[in-house]
Amino acid sequence: MALDVQVLRLEIQKVYADVAHDPKKGYHFHTGREYAEKMLGYPAEWLDAVPAEVVSSFAGVGCPLSLGLSTRGRRSSTSAPGPGWIASSRRIWWGRRGG
Repeated sequence: MALDVQVLRLEIQKVYADVAHDPKKGYHFHTGREYAEKMLGYPAEWLDAVPAEVVSSFAGVGCPLSLGLSTRGRRSSTSAPGPGWIASSRRIWWGRRGG
């Protein structure tokens, strides 16, 4: 049986949508603020700046900005599920325009 990449992608999207709508349900992966902060190293001040209901559904696999902060005016690119986190972090550092 061949892997249908489109079906796989849709199923993954369903799982992450479920996490966003019901973060306390319990999943086969870690979620939430404690995971983001204690296991992945997201600074508390970044998480404090994001609405609690958003942080509760965090389901990332790393902290891409742990490699160093970007500088104002520098372009960055991310892929799901991280873009919202990156955008929020940029707003924290550089204000509403995000650099």
